[in-house]
Amino acid sequence: MIRLSARKLPRALLSLIIVSLLALNISLFRSDIDITALASNASVPVAMDSTAVAGDVILPNGPAFSQTLSRPLFSPTRREFVVQEKPAQQQDKASVDKGAATVTRPAIAFQGTRTIEGERRALVRLDGSQAAEWLPVGTKIAGWTITKIGADNLTLTQKDETASYDLFAAGGSGQTAPGEVDE
Repeated sequence: MIRLSARKLPRALLSLIIVSLLALNISLFRSDIDITALASNASVPVAMDSTAVAGDVILPNGPAFSQTLSRPLFSPTRREFVVQEKPAQQQDKASVDKGAATVTRPAIAFQGTRTIEGERRALVRLDGSQAAEWLPVGTKIAGWTITKIGADNLTLTQKDETASYDLFAAGGSGQTAPGEVDE
């Protein structure tokens, strides 16, 4: 009789553990998860191009997450994303004097970088095109030449003019703010 119960004891314990884990899983599934403590500091949306604000969760070498935490993906009270309108930039007198020397930047979307066997390439999509291409330094895009590909930026030149694109620029277009074109 003792041998018989010694065999059944491990099976009974295993069955008990499985049943208790199943009950825990069901209770966690039915309970609401309170995320208000995470999103409490981010009640007002922050402009995408701003730096980290007080209360942001910041990872080393990573972005701030206040907007993400204020809009939890699976919450029934999830807020929709609100695009912040940028105020119209006033032109300074130097740009008004240039007048005729207006620089037209290529209409591209800078979407990523990679380095394979020491060669850095940029993932670039021309506006109006569906497909993006991995382009190395020296490639021409709409009359501009790729001169530098950084970890998170792209530099194009045309004669004496330079245009810079940031990977994580405001508005998601991949372009830097106006006024970054040098002559």
